[in-house]
Order: sequence, then C-alpha cells, then structure tokens
Amino acid sequence: MKMKRFISIAFSVALLVALLCSPAYAASTDWFYSPAMRTGVEWSGLSTNDVCEMALNKTSILAKDIDVEFSHTTVGLSEYFVWSNSRTANITVKDEDPGDNENEELFKLTARFGVVNGLYRPTSYGTRTILDDGEVEDNNIIELYLLVTILPIANDGANSVESNLLKYRFKTTY
Repeated sequence: MKMKRFISIAFSVALLVALLCSPAYAASTDWFYSPAMRTGVEWSGLSTNDVCEMALNKTSILAKDIDVEFSHTTVGLSEYFVWSNSRTANITVKDEDPGDNENEELFKLTARFGVVNGLYRPTSYGTRTILDDGEVEDNNIIELYLLVTILPIANDGANSVESNLLKYRFKTTY
C-alpha cells in the first residue's frame, strides 16, 4: 500500500515539474504552410487568404506580444538554385485590420538558408526587429499574416519555389 502511494505521489510531482518547465503560451495558431512562390517576388498571406485570427487573453496587444515559430518540412529549393549559405529570405509579420490601423507591420526577421538532411532550405530565422512599439490591437483578437521574399542569387537556374517550404504558426510571447 505504501509503495502505491509513493508511486502516485512521485508521478504527481513529475507531472507538476513537467508542466512548470514546459513553455506555455497564452495562445497559438494551427500550423500554416507557404504556397508555391518565386524568388525575388514578395508573397503575402493576405493575397492568398492565409490570414489567421488569434484570440488572446488581453485586450491591449503590442507587437512584442506576438511571435512566429517555424518548423522544418520535407521541401527544399531544387538543385537549380545556387546552394549558398548567403541566401536569405525577408519575413515580415503584419496585423490586418479594417480601419485606421490597417495592415500594421509588427516585426521583421531574416531567414538564412543552409543544407539539412540533403535539403537546401531555411535553417535559422534570426532575431525579431520590432517595427511598432505601440498598441496594435485594442481588442483580444489579432489577425496575422506573413510577407515573405526569398532573395535570388546570381546564377540561380530557377526561380520557382515549391509549396510547403515554410511551416509556421503564430504564438504569444507571454
């Protein structure tokens, strides 16, 4: 009987520690995937209806409250591209709202390309540069989308990028 109680308490403590040590976000969205695009041409989530609404637990939302998380996919740029560690993609996170504050830029970041598991794709995303230090939303719903431009490199033999190169979701930082 004492052994069962000990195991039960140990399990409860382990569960509590796991919950306290895991990152917890007030909100996050489902995962999104980028569509097919071209290098040097900006893709906008607004133009392809990839705008996501995220409900937050506060009503005064600042750009620093929002972040974007990326995950690897099984898609990379083809062998027709120059596979260089100097290739970058410019990424901007925007808030789409009707009215005076329409389409505010929240922050920018730069993705860097490299080869992982034989695929040439974004491998790191740098740090966020906050572009708006004021309130970007005055209710608890924010509408977010990305602007993405993959920069070409001289001697690229292609400019078509397959869909699903980027896998991303929005989340809160608090």
